[in-house]
Amino acid sequence: MKVKNRPTRSFLVLGAVLFLTFLSLVIFSRKRDFKLGWNIYSNEEYGFSFLYPPSWILSEEAGQNYDPSVVSLLSPETKSLIDQKLTFLADDISVYYYPTVMEETENKMNNLGATTLDELIDKSSTTEKVGQTTVDGLDAIEVIVGGNYASYALYVLNNDQLYIFSFSGTGSREQVTPTESMILSTVSFKKNS
Repeated sequence: MKVKNRPTRSFLVLGAVLFLTFLSLVIFSRKRDFKLGWNIYSNEEYGFSFLYPPSWILSEEAGQNYDPSVVSLLSPETKSLIDQKLTFLADDISVYYYPTVMEETENKMNNLGATTLDELIDKSSTTEKVGQTTVDGLDAIEVIVGGNYASYALYVLNNDQLYIFSFSGTGSREQVTPTESMILSTVSFKKNS
């Protein structure tokens, strides 16, 4: 007598459908809810805000530049490397603010005389334009800032104010971590109406 395997086959199909449904829900919820529980940084004086993971350390007026950053972020991984004296970095992301391009530190220190962002990048001996993107719907110029340790950075103009997002220890966009990219995706600028 021949025994039918329909119930076994049906259970396999049902199991596969349930597994795929569960997997898609997990993937969807991770993309949608990655910011749940993140801290909010908001700076009314300089007109921007962003979200960041609670395990990251936020410092105001820090950074590795001639002038202090408005805010810098340090990941747990980089902190561990610093504690073990395995890196020279002091932060992962630093945000700098200048009221105008003319007030940018290198422009002033080296008397570059740049009045536009393109002029600033063209006249700088340590900055190379490598691309273009957007941050909160605003055009952003991607650059590599040289010197002893090259870093990827974004230059963004909002209402003639210059914001520089510097990613320490990254020599290209590809070296920006997924968490750093997610932080950048949450940046919001105050825009004049």
